[in-house]
Amino acid sequence: MGDVAAELDRDLAMLESAERDGCYAFRTWTAARATVVVGRAVKIDDEVRVGFCRTQGIDIVRR
Repeated sequence: MGDVAAELDRDLAMLESAERDGCYAFRTWTAARATVVVGRAVKIDDEVRVGFCRTQGIDIVRR
């Protein structure tokens, strides 16, 4: 199970490689602990139960 920041960095590197080389891939990954990953345009307070995540120790990270 991976570190979320490292996995997101790998996702970005794959995207940049695909845009550059036209070679696309699909990958999945799992996090070592419960984590909510949201996109850049997502309004976290509108889409995520922040209080619940906080009380449960669930990280919230932006892609």
